[in-house]
Amino acid sequence: MIQCQDSAFKNFIQILMDEGYEKIQRYNYNKERHALIKTSSKSFYVVYKRDFFNTFGDRFPEFIKEYGFLDGRGESINSEGLEIALWNNVDYIVFIHPDNFYFIYPQTIKKLNLIRRQDKKNLYYEKGYEAKQEITYSVPIELLKKKDDI
Repeated sequence: MIQCQDSAFKNFIQILMDEGYEKIQRYNYNKERHALIKTSSKSFYVVYKRDFFNTFGDRFPEFIKEYGFLDGRGESINSEGLEIALWNNVDYIVFIHPDNFYFIYPQTIKKLNLIRRQDKKNLYYEKGYEAKQEITYSVPIELLKKKDDI
């Protein structure tokens, strides 16, 4: 069971090494809560999460209504993280939860276009501290693939 973001990233890199990936490089983003991990053959944008986005169904009721098989939980990534993933042509965005690794193509998240603005403001350092409401892209958990499914 993965306990924290640092061990999550190290664990993921170890799995890549065990699977034969070479020339692994890690670049940290978003206060070191996200990492772009590049190998000689694939790249990943990795985000550690403690919990799923449990109010996905409340935020996107029309989407849930249209696709009745969804249980109302989802996952999300901030717009900056998604743009970094797309700009770097990553193969997968990986959400690491304490129980498993969940994979999705970044283009799938972008295409769904399920955008929300965070309710509370977070502090960001951009030429001094600035409080802003973060914009995130969301996806239902049913579209995520577990590590063993890819």
